Amino acid sequence: DDVGWLLKYRVLSAHAQEESMKILNTQFAKRDAKKGALQRERQIHSLRLAASQRDREERWSRKLQRSPFAVDLVAENQRIDEENRVRDHVEQRRQRLAAKRSREIHDFIFKQAATHPSEIHQLRTEKRLLLENERQLKASRDVERHNARTAQILQERRQQQLQQQKERQQKEQEKEEPLPQAIHVGNIEDWRIRTS
Repeated sequence: DDVGWLLKYRVLSAHAQEESMKILNTQFAKRDAKKGALQRERQIHSLRLAASQRDREERWSRKLQRSPFAVDLVAENQRIDEENRVRDHVEQRRQRLAAKRSREIHDFIFKQAATHPSEIHQLRTEKRLLLENERQLKASRDVERHNARTAQILQERRQQQLQQQKERQQKEQEKEEPLPQAIHVGNIEDWRIRTS
């Protein structure tokens, strides 16, 4: 009886151990699944946080891109000063060259005038004649325009007079039309009343 009980105890114990192993294995599997799900959620959450942080940083860097505080103001001032110094130097050089060229041209003209005085006098005379011819041409062009306008106005007046003359002639012809031949005196009287 003790042996049967012991055997039964061992069988039940093995069965209970097997059941507890199954339960433990199921619990371990569930725990591992939960642990994996939590790790995945943590990773997704950390990825989202990192993406959100990147977006925020990019947004702020875009907002602050034109900020004067993001620029090295001393270096910027030095660069602007250097550009201005170079620009001033180039402008001064250009002005010196222009003044030198102007002096050379003036000297050349003065020398030419001193050596050829009659040529200058001739050029001045030609210029005067050209200006006078231009004035005369302009005056004759103005006279032609005025004459053309006057001729147009006269033509319009003539046409109006002819039109008025035609209208008067038509009215006079209408008045001079002979009376229609009437058979009875009463018909003549009726016709005069209607036409008057």
